Amino acid sequence: MTGSENIMARWSRMKRESAKAVEPNGSSSGPKPDAAEAGDLQEAAPPTDSPTAATFDLASLPPLQSITAATDIRSFLASTVPAELTRAALRRAWVTDPAIRDFIGIAENQ
Repeated sequence: MTGSENIMARWSRMKRESAKAVEPNGSSSGPKPDAAEAGDLQEAAPPTDSPTAATFDLASLPPLQSITAATDIRSFLASTVPAELTRAALRRAWVTDPAIRDFIGIAENQ
């Protein structure tokens, strides 16, 4: 770093240099991929709703009505479980646990 280069100029220079190093094929200012190349890149990535994507078995999960404060709900927290089902299981666990359900909050002079 030279004495006359301020911190913002140095940051900007280093940011440009790192962007050049990250770009594919070593091209620093090459043309952007056209629509055909972009389509090829999208086809290479597996879609998330495909049958090859990781799925879960709904029958392996316990029914939501059977969840109590002592129920282990880790199976509902897996990444393959839909978010709505995870939220429903968490809501059910929180509602049935009196320690969470009846929590008032920390009072200032408690």
